[in-house]
Amino acid sequence: AVTLNASDAGTTLSILAGGSITTAGVLDSTDLELQTTAANGNITLGADANASGNVSLTTHGSGNVTVNALQEVTSTNGNITISANDLNLAGNLTASNGQVSLKPNNANILLIGGVADDARIDGGVNSVVNTTPPVAWNNRGRGRLACGRAWFF
Repeated sequence: AVTLNASDAGTTLSILAGGSITTAGVLDSTDLELQTTAANGNITLGADANASGNVSLTTHGSGNVTVNALQEVTSTNGNITISANDLNLAGNLTASNGQVSLKPNNANILLIGGVADDARIDGGVNSVVNTTPPVAWNNRGRGRLACGRAWFF
């Protein structure tokens, strides 16, 4: 398992871990790549993760991605791509000038949720939402996707 404290990388911040990855401080970089290689490694964002370019969060097998409450994953000029078994989106994903892609890392549907409240997609007038396979919002979660275009594959 890897725990990342605050990091300000001038270029790409790329972490490849055999176990789980947890952030405990704000991450800032041009491009951000967090990936687990174990079949059950999770990524938990306990602090904001910001990039001016692309953000990629990737798990394998039963690995999940969690964005804790009050935390935000942002990209000002790139895309946000999350590949996981499940996504617990208690925080926010914001791609100001890009798209958000949520992809199941196996043949299952991608379940989005956390604690009881609402979950919504808020992309404004130019939003496009495609779901193949379906994306399931459960009644346990509160989360928000805010971007110019939201794409689900």
